[in-house]
Amino acid sequence: YLGLPDELLQIPDIRYAITSNGAVTTDLSSGQNLRVSLISSAIVQEIAKIPRERDLIYNVFVDGAGYSEPHIYHRQLQRFIGTPIEDYVRKSRRSAEDMQTLIASAVQGIENIWIMCRDQTERDQIHKTVEEHWNLTTVLTASTDIEIGAPGSDKGLALTELAKALQIKKSDMLAIGDGENDLGMLHAAGTAVAMGNASDKVKDQSDYITDSNDRDGAAIAIEQFCLGGIA
Repeated sequence: YLGLPDELLQIPDIRYAITSNGAVTTDLSSGQNLRVSLISSAIVQEIAKIPRERDLIYNVFVDGAGYSEPHIYHRQLQRFIGTPIEDYVRKSRRSAEDMQTLIASAVQGIENIWIMCRDQTERDQIHKTVEEHWNLTTVLTASTDIEIGAPGSDKGLALTELAKALQIKKSDMLAIGDGENDLGMLHAAGTAVAMGNASDKVKDQSDYITDSNDRDGAAIAIEQFCLGGIA
């Protein structure tokens, strides 16, 4: 949630935000969480041992921010300095001296766990371990990344429930995505648009392909499908 761009939050017509891979739906006008799907802190304590023992970059998301130990936090910043998502990482990540206490204090639960592995083989090993030991939602968001959420943590489920509450038909919804964690959301919408930089799997399951992230692909899709701009 804390990584939402200021430019987006300043647009009056944007009322709701679905964050942490569908774990939390927030009414931006009131700050109230309309839907939450969280992992118990006890389970997160166990899962966090995996990246900690392997000395991997990871984040545990609590109240809209991703936390990690100071040395992991600084490694993460160095990893993303100079990239398009540097500002997002700086806004949304935090350092915590005592992660075990932080996790234990999240009595309502944890939104999401993100782990960046050294290679795809290590990612697949961790993915298999999590699936064998816990009933959770796992998403492979990059060749080295795995994200772990509660069973109800899914962008598609969150979008469907929000649309039902607002009485919006599927045919009137547009979704734009680029990663496999967007597939549920793309399926939930009547029109699915893949970014130009999206994975082949996302492109194959979308109705249209727009331009890439660094060429205003989302803006182009919104103009075309929502504002009647580009033919």
